[in-house]
Amino acid sequence: MSVALSDNKFLAILCLMLFFAGCSSTNKAMLEHVGKPAPIVRLELLNGERVVLDEYRGKTVALIFWATWCSASRPVIEYAGKLARKYAGRGDIAFIAVSLDKLSDYDKLRERIKYRNLDSMIHAFSGNGADDEAAYVLGVKKMPAIFIIDKTGVIRKAGSSKSLLDSVTEY
Repeated sequence: MSVALSDNKFLAILCLMLFFAGCSSTNKAMLEHVGKPAPIVRLELLNGERVVLDEYRGKTVALIFWATWCSASRPVIEYAGKLARKYAGRGDIAFIAVSLDKLSDYDKLRERIKYRNLDSMIHAFSGNGADDEAAYVLGVKKMPAIFIIDKTGVIRKAGSSKSLLDSVTEY
């Protein structure tokens, strides 16, 4: 019986490691976009509108991929919300939060946005989870994933650290 308990503990630890590995750090596919024009991808906004990322040319864009279930995403999205409120009046910066939650988590997502005061951001949500079109095209495999796109549409930075968001005023 103690062997089974040890096996269960091992499996539990392994599952936790795999869960957290899928929810943090930067990957090579994201970094390959730095210095190149942002791909033209469609975003489904939480309010039902559809926009193309290219429509934000002329603004610096902080594009943040996150999910309500990803503990590594929470501090990043909350910090992005704080910056979005701070720069709301400028008009030349856009914070776009792309939720990679599943359609079944729609209400939970809306609750999190309201509860965490994230209303100053633009929210995209396809309901497709990790199969989101924008996430696929940009090589997002882990969250949080942050892209800083300059006013000309070129991706200047990519990564997972919330400190990346501080550079949004540089471009």
